[in-house]
Amino acid sequence: MLKGIVIAVFCFILFLLIHAVIFHNWKLKKRFQAIMIVFYSLFLVYTLIYFLTPSFLPYADSSVIAGFVNGVVIYVFLFFGYCQFYFIIDRSISVRVMIELENSPEKQLTAEEIKNVYSLDSLLTRRLGQMVGTNYIVESSGFYKNTRKGRYEARIFKFLKDFMQLGLGG
Repeated sequence: MLKGIVIAVFCFILFLLIHAVIFHNWKLKKRFQAIMIVFYSLFLVYTLIYFLTPSFLPYADSSVIAGFVNGVVIYVFLFFGYCQFYFIIDRSISVRVMIELENSPEKQLTAEEIKNVYSLDSLLTRRLGQMVGTNYIVESSGFYKNTRKGRYEARIFKFLKDFMQLGLGG
């Protein structure tokens, strides 16, 4: 089991390094798609390393498959945790507002000044474009409509929001 954990952590660190290099050197339009390509590529690397290398401690790996699955779970959970961090940086309105406050000359803005600096119209336009690009919604004649994928996710999240009494949010 130790072998899977060590290789999973190694592949995740490699994922972070590759992600940082790509995003630092290239301005990508399909950023999450790039992240997923790196994630899946390193999953293949994990699989190759796991099955092509001997165990570090022969007595510690009682089952090859259990050790492999254990490492996969670790790698996937590290990725999921990182996605939460990434999306806070990439999409958080609160973070963007705090950056705008910090960038202002006096380190303070009124609500109206924040609206002028961070246009809610441009936010909505950008988000709609991203949802079209990821096939959650389609646009036709100025109207937006959920795709099958969008309806499915909307129902799941509506159920969860209702169940946890979270309100509309957003």
